[in-house]
Amino acid sequence: MCRVLLTVQRAEDAAAAVDAAALHAASGDCVTVVGVPPKMQLCAHWVGLTGVAHCPGLRDELIDEVAALVRTTVASLPACVGVEHRVAHGWRDPRLLARIEAGCFDAVVLVAAPRRRRDRRALERAAWAGGARVVFPQAATTAVGEDLPLATPAYA
Repeated sequence: MCRVLLTVQRAEDAAAAVDAAALHAASGDCVTVVGVPPKMQLCAHWVGLTGVAHCPGLRDELIDEVAALVRTTVASLPACVGVEHRVAHGWRDPRLLARIEAGCFDAVVLVAAPRRRRDRRALERAAWAGGARVVFPQAATTAVGEDLPLATPAYA
């Protein structure tokens, strides 16, 4: 039995997560879908001065949106796999990293990968410590022999 962790962050990640589950999980495997809310923009911290909203409310809205996305992703997964779902507070959430380090997963499929190098390295270190392999599905979309489109020079 294989234990697979899938990460989602945006609405377009739901379909990609279902495809990744089909590739990396077989019937009877356990799939954990973890939603990670996007980082708040720096200007969002100044919204409280306008009187329109306040920062804790904005962060809660982001978490609610990601929780709904996780539920949508779980509903789209095949019935033949076991499913857990969670929402992490960020890419370096201590509970998320602790579960990966503890060896709870055989594969960590980063459908939504962190942009910051520090976050990627924390996930990779935790996976290495737990014996899990890290998979970036968007990096494997180009086939080996496939020609990439190149720009035509202006002088041609």
